[in-house]
Amino acid sequence: MTDSKDPIIQILIENEGKLKSFIYSKVKNQTITADLFQDISLKALNQHTKLTDEAKGLSWLYTISRNQINDYFRQIQREQKHSTSLPTSTAPETTQDLEKCLRSFISGLPKKYRTPLILSDIQGFNQLEISNQLNLSHAGSRSRVQRARNLIKQRFIDTCRAQVNNKGLIMPDCDSSPCGESQ
Repeated sequence: MTDSKDPIIQILIENEGKLKSFIYSKVKNQTITADLFQDISLKALNQHTKLTDEAKGLSWLYTISRNQINDYFRQIQREQKHSTSLPTSTAPETTQDLEKCLRSFISGLPKKYRTPLILSDIQGFNQLEISNQLNLSHAGSRSRVQRARNLIKQRFIDTCRAQVNNKGLIMPDCDSSPCGESQ
C-alpha cells in the first residue's frame, strides 16, 4: 500500500534546489527562504489531494510557492503599516506608556479573545488563517477579534481618560498617568 503523499514528497526532494533558488530570487534572504520552503512543503503535503496530475506536480509547487511568497510580502506590509500607525507627534515616553498599557490590557483579556487578537493584530494572520488555526468558523474568529478590540478600546476609555474621536480612533489624555495608575 503506497501513501498518496509519496509523489509529492518525491517531487519536493528532487526539486528542492530549484524551489529554494526561486524563493531566494524573490526574498533575497537565506533564513526566510528556508522558512518559506518549509511552509510550502507542509502546505503541499496537506493539500496533496488537490494535485490531480502528477506530471504537473512541479508547476503546482511553483504556484504554491508564488502564493506563499505573496502572503509573506503581504504580512510584511501589514506589519509595517501597524508599526507606523501611532501618531508621530506622540512623545516617546507616552508611546512607551501606551504600549505598556496595551500589553497589560491584552494580557488581561480572556484567552478566547486574546489569542485571536494576537494572531490578527500582532502576528498579522488573516481571519481565515485564524479560524483554521483555532478551529473556529470564519465569522467566529472575526467576531472574537472585534470583541477583543472593543474590550481594549473600552478599557482605554475607562482607565486612561481617553476619548474616541470622530474617526473612531482612541485619543489618550497624555497628561494623565498611564493605565489609570495614580501618580
